Amino acid sequence: MATPIDFAVMGGMLQLLRDDRTDIGSLLDETGNVPAATMLRGVTMTRVTGDVSSYASLLANLDKSEYVAAHEAMHGWAHDHIPFPGACFRQMVDWIVRENRLAENRVVTTRGALDFTSIGCPVMNAVGTADHIVPIESNRAVLDIVPHVEDLMFDAGHVGLLLGKRAHGVSIPAMIDWIAQHSDRVQP
Repeated sequence: MATPIDFAVMGGMLQLLRDDRTDIGSLLDETGNVPAATMLRGVTMTRVTGDVSSYASLLANLDKSEYVAAHEAMHGWAHDHIPFPGACFRQMVDWIVRENRLAENRVVTTRGALDFTSIGCPVMNAVGTADHIVPIESNRAVLDIVPHVEDLMFDAGHVGLLLGKRAHGVSIPAMIDWIAQHSDRVQP
């Protein structure tokens, strides 16, 4: 769901991280981790006006207690970040962001090279066409490197796939149907 594959087309903070001149160590705190606030800023860089429009909508709906409660819950969830382990962050930036190993099918683990072309089972690829965090262009590489991919595209943003206005009526049922169609039937 909403999986970035080609990091060469990602914007925001990832665009800055792709630049070899960016010192990854400068993003780490005294504990060696990327602070939660830095992680949040990285996400919010993808949509600079996001907070302003969110607060404008809240102001327009202050008389609706359900809207206010939903806004508070979403705001709390979206801002609840934890520090990111520094060593993992450095490796991800090098391999995934700068070297673009996912898009080029060149991921190596301690057990050896992963080959996405050898995946034999059906793969659901659920994406939002209005995703500002993972642009649809970043996801399209999955269609070239993973066989048996079935694309489920929804008119939704990144979070909207599961929490948007139409999620419970459109995207979630479609994903559940896909899973049911591709699952082994269990006899009671």
